[in-house]
Amino acid sequence: MSDWIFTGKDYKSGTEEYSANHIYRRRMQDGFWGLGEKTRNRTSVQKGDRVVFYLASPLCSYVGTAVLASDCAQPSDEEQRKLRHNGAFHAVYGVWLESIDEFREPRSMRDLAYDLDFVKNKTIKWGNYLQGGIRSVGGRDFDFISSSRASV
Repeated sequence: MSDWIFTGKDYKSGTEEYSANHIYRRRMQDGFWGLGEKTRNRTSVQKGDRVVFYLASPLCSYVGTAVLASDCAQPSDEEQRKLRHNGAFHAVYGVWLESIDEFREPRSMRDLAYDLDFVKNKTIKWGNYLQGGIRSVGGRDFDFISSSRASV
């Protein structure tokens, strides 16, 4: 079992704009997290892995956790139709989710960065450590982010 951070960010396509928070909430309702073909670590995630969801600027916070109910795969044509929500969302690949836990309050990376092992250089902008869509994270960091201690 591995632990991961999945990063969500605002999305704009043509005249359509979606906030990272809107995308996150829709994906939690779907029980599915879409991944692009070039998303780093996409082929490494496996059923049973734990994920914590981080929403990039302007929120810059962790918002929930889940367990992967599948390896990364291409949704069937029928699943794609349902997951697109009238064309608003499109994912060539993705993972199905279970045991979804949405935090009552977002947990600010600004408040947590100095206590996280994966942030090696505390003096530079910690956002650099969250680029690429999927980031491996140690169990201690995952447990800290997902614990109530991180809410303070």
